[in-house]
This record gives sequence, C-alpha cells and structure tokens, in this order.
Amino acid sequence: MAHNRILTRDRFLFWSQMLRRPARIVALSPSSTRLADAMAAGVVPGAGPVIELGVGTGKITEALLRRGVDERDLHLFEINAQFASFLRRRFVHATIHEAPAQTLT
Repeated sequence: MAHNRILTRDRFLFWSQMLRRPARIVALSPSSTRLADAMAAGVVPGAGPVIELGVGTGKITEALLRRGVDERDLHLFEINAQFASFLRRRFVHATIHEAPAQTLT
C-alpha cells in the first residue's frame, strides 16, 4: 500500500512539474521500471560512489537500489526544487545536490 502511494505521488509530482515548467522537464513521461532497470544494469554495486544526473522523481535511483547499490553511495543531482525535496524525503541516506550537473567537480 505504501509503495502505491509513492507511485501516485511520483506521477502526480512529475506531471504537475511538467505542466508548470515544460521547458525544464526533458522527459515526456516518468521512466518505466523496465527502462530504469536497464539503465542500472551496468552499475557494479560496491564499486564506489554513483552519481546520477537529472534524477527527477527517482525511478532510476530505485533501480540502483534494487541492483544492490548502497543508498549512502548515491550522489543525486537535481535542479528542480520540488523534485529535490521529494528525493530528500524518499532517499534519506543519499546525498542530494540541488544543483545543475555543471557544478559537479
């Protein structure tokens, strides 16, 4: 039941941001679980920090966690303040950077 509430909030947040800031949201829809798993497939758990750019609502982040990546190894970059706030509540042990990818050093 809690998982369904997260999915509903995830979709609502995505679509509300798409309507409010269409030029800032580059995806046409949230990533599917299948796509997210395919994106995470090449990541080796325990190999060190994982940096994700343009996290959105965290579908690929979820896949990284399913793959076995420790949440503390995640560095998530998201410029949308609403998405970043959502991510902070959802992935409490990850490091959330509310900043563009250009700030990555």
